[in-house]
Amino acid sequence: GGVTESIRCIDFAQSIGLYKITPPAVFADILPGDTVRYDFLFEVLSNSATGADTIQVVVTGKDTLSSNALQSTSSFNWSIQSQSDVQILSVLASQQLVSRGQVNVPVSVILQNQGDADARVDSVLLSFANGDSNYTGIKSSTVFVLTPSQRDTVVFNVTVGAAAVTGGDVIDASAYGVNVISDSSFVVSNANSPGSWTVEQR
Repeated sequence: GGVTESIRCIDFAQSIGLYKITPPAVFADILPGDTVRYDFLFEVLSNSATGADTIQVVVTGKDTLSSNALQSTSSFNWSIQSQSDVQILSVLASQQLVSRGQVNVPVSVILQNQGDADARVDSVLLSFANGDSNYTGIKSSTVFVLTPSQRDTVVFNVTVGAAAVTGGDVIDASAYGVNVISDSSFVVSNANSPGSWTVEQR
């Protein structure tokens, strides 16, 4: 129109979602013929319902010439998903007896995304009860994405140190990555079912 509009308030009414909404610092007046963008930051709360949400937008203000009240409504839709939930299901050693100095012993780590959103796994690490310094080849930095319910296996070729502690050893694993939708990081600290082997002298 041909009159400057002063925006007083922009309200949101959601159907199912729970949000913390951060508005812009100020609402700039809208001059005749202009288009103004106001950026709001929505944080989906952890106790929010999931599913399709319709959000009604109500803009109120006045024209600066007559001070007549103005109101405009619109809406938009999006889907709220729960976070990814990456689990390390198991660590499987390819053999139960290994010897000092043995090279390229396969150890498999099986991961699954048990959540409802994609997860990007950035790194997977093996850890050993008798000390990680007894082994090499225990970190994988191959990046991959797990979709909901998807499983994947990371295989390590582990070398047993020449001076590795002998006897039984428990093999655990951890994983680090990012929830694709929210871009928040996650850490999986251990496996649901660790592996094991026994180190013998050569």
